[in-house]
Formats: sequence, C-alpha cells, structure tokens
Amino acid sequence: MFSNKLTYFLTIALLLVAGFIFLATPATAAVVPRLAVTDELKDVEPEDPSDPTYGIQVYGIRAEPVSFQLTVTFQEETGTNAVNTPVTGFKVDDIQLNAAGSNGRVVPSGATLSNFRSNADDSVYTMAITAKGGINTVRIAFVTGENGFAQTLGSFVGGVFQPGNTVDVPTDGGAIIVNIVRSAAPPLIVSPDKLIGGNAPFTVTLTSAKAITLRPADLKITGGSIDSLSPDAAKKVWTVTIRPGVNVTEVTVEAAENGLYIIPKGTFTVDTTGPIATITGTSPVGGGAFVVTITFDELLQTGATLLKSEIVVVGGSISDPIAIPVPNANAYVATLTPNPTATKVTVQVNAGAVADTGGIQNVATPSPARIFRVAATATPPTPTPTPTPTPGTDRDLTGIVTISEIMFATDGGSGEIQWIELFNSSKTETVALNAGTGWELVIENYNNPRAAR
Repeated sequence: MFSNKLTYFLTIALLLVAGFIFLATPATAAVVPRLAVTDELKDVEPEDPSDPTYGIQVYGIRAEPVSFQLTVTFQEETGTNAVNTPVTGFKVDDIQLNAAGSNGRVVPSGATLSNFRSNADDSVYTMAITAKGGINTVRIAFVTGENGFAQTLGSFVGGVFQPGNTVDVPTDGGAIIVNIVRSAAPPLIVSPDKLIGGNAPFTVTLTSAKAITLRPADLKITGGSIDSLSPDAAKKVWTVTIRPGVNVTEVTVEAAENGLYIIPKGTFTVDTTGPIATITGTSPVGGGAFVVTITFDELLQTGATLLKSEIVVVGGSISDPIAIPVPNANAYVATLTPNPTATKVTVQVNAGAVADTGGIQNVATPSPARIFRVAATATPPTPTPTPTPTPGTDRDLTGIVTISEIMFATDGGSGEIQWIELFNSSKTETVALNAGTGWELVIENYNNPRAAR
C-alpha cells in the first residue's frame, strides 16, 4: 500500500516537473546576426551580386590607413518585425577579415579589428575596422567552424535555469564587402583651363575641402616645370606656379605616379603666337590727313606702349599713337598725313613693337604693309543745267553746306580726336569742297589758362 502511494506521488511529481520543463521551453524564432557599415557610395556594385556591398569614400593620400565602424546586430525575427536580442559569448575572434589591394590579391593582416564593445543589453556590438594603406576591398564575415558561436541569454523558470539557444552562423558567414574608394579631399577643384601667353609663368590652384600637405613630388607637370608650390593659411588651397617649356603648346597637371594624392588632370594651352595688328582707315578724296586705327588681336602686356618710332610709313607721316581706352586696351589711333605728291601711303608695324601678356612679341604686321591709296584732287563734275527752283522745294537749298556737328577736346583731353561734320542739305546735287576752289576750313582751339594749356 505504501509502495503504491509512493509510486503515485512520484508519478505526479514527475508529471509536474515535466510540465514545468515543457512550459519553460516554448518554440522561439531564430536569432540572426547581421553585419553592417555606413554606406557612403551606394552605387558601388559588387563583383558578386549575392554579397551585400558597401562603399567607403576616403579623402586623403593613398598611403593612409582607413578606419570605419562595423556594427553587429543580433535580431530575433518574428514575422515582419525584427527585435534586437541580447546574446552572450560573442567575441572579437568571431569576426573574420580578408583585405585585398587594387590588384585583387589578399594582403595578410591588411585589415585589423579594435575597440570592440557592446551596448547596454548586449544586443548590438560595434568595433573599428582599420584597413592599411593601399587596401581597396575588405570582406567581413562571421567565423564558421566547431568552436561555437554566441548564445541567447538563459532564464530561470520555476527555480530551474534554462540555458539560451546557440546562434547559428549564417550561410557564407553572413559576409559583406566593403569597397574603399580613395580620392583627394572633396571636392578637389583644379583651376579651369586657360590660355597661357608664351613662356610666362602661370599659376594653377588645387582646392581641397580639408587640410592637406601637397608636395612637388605629388604632381606630374608635362610641358613645364614647377617654380613654386604654396598653401593658404588653412592648407586647403594650394597654388603651384608653373613655367612652360620652350616651344610647347600645352601644359598638363596631374598626379605623379608615386604621388600621395589623387588629382584630376588639368590641361592648359600655351599661346606661342605674338599679337597681330590690323590697320584700318579711309583716306579722303583729294588727299589730306586722316585717322587710322591699329588693333592687335590679343591683350597686350601690362605697360606695353606702341611708339611712333615702331611704325614705318612710306609716302607720308604719322602722329604719336594714342591708346584707345577700351576694356582690352589693345588698340591705338593715330593721324596719317600723306605727302603732297603721294599717290599712296604704306604703313607697317615693326616686329617686336609690343608683346602679349605672355611676353611673346608681335611680328611685322601686316605683310605686305597696309597700303592706302591717295586720290588726286577731284575734277569738278560737269555742271548740269539746273532748272529754275520752285519756291518751297529742296532746290532752294542746292549748294548750301552747313556745319552739322563739332567734336572738340575737353580741358583734360590731351591728344583726343577732334572733328567737324559738314552737311550738304541737297538731296540730289553734289558739292565739291576742294582746296583751291574757294573752300577753306580753319580750326582754332581755345586755350584755357585755368587748365595751363
């Protein structure tokens, strides 16, 4: 009897214990570990589309190591929701790193892990990954093997401790690929292409968004040489002075093969042609002085002056050239006076009279010289019978010449061009204003004592 009662109570106890054990181990969702880094270049495509890929943008020299943060998150997936789940036993050795250079070959210890830590509930772990200089790709994965992995935290149910579940390593270790894209500081701005005058030194600026240390050895100059290299106070804007080589037509600036920085290529065109002059003007019928304009086809060197002695005139004489105050300051005017018996006047600017901004001197222009034809005194036209004017018509005005405009120099206008415009008011008849036929034009400039002129 006692034996049967004992058996009964033992059986009940076992069933109760079994019940507690059953209640303490309900079915739970799998816990999945995930690797992630901050994706700075989302358009970097992986070689293997099945691998999650991240792009890290690095600004600086090629030899610099690159550090970025890796985050490992343990999550329990229940339906469409993912709940962070604390784990224990996760350690540095559970992360595997493989690093490769630009040639794709793995570099032993090319990437290292440090600063391993977890958040307050041990569900999120962060660490620093440091890739050595020259590393372009880092593959990060969980270690697979028989050494076990992290476990979810255990619990006490009815005074009985129930251990947590082992977290399985994902297929292929849950690997991610991190592509390191190196370039100079963003945005690296090279001053725009420009026309360089001759062998004159010119400057190129390289602008960085962060402080850098640029050396002449970091630059490759083709078609010239470096005179100087200097930064601004913040070391963000670097100015390189370049001297073009002899007889070169182009200078390029780019990164040296063994330079520390990646620099976009800049191209600068060298102007090897001196300024060319064009001489224009219209000689009046019957001779007399007239104005000519000498225009150069490019900007002249600061301080350049075209002298009267640099202009060859055959068949006449020319006044001192006066610079026209236009934005480019590359044009002059002068008064050309033909000799009394000349039928033509030639004008030519000597070679080396002026130079462009690069120091290239002009060639003799034009070639052949500019020729102005001087017309002989015009023969008065054969008069035609003039009908008796009808009162009130323009025939009343035949032969009437008036002064329609006068342009004279101001007090301070030394060397300014002056003119007087004559107007024939007839619409049908011409009037010949020829010397020796009774016409004479006299100009007297008023001398202003206050201007001491």
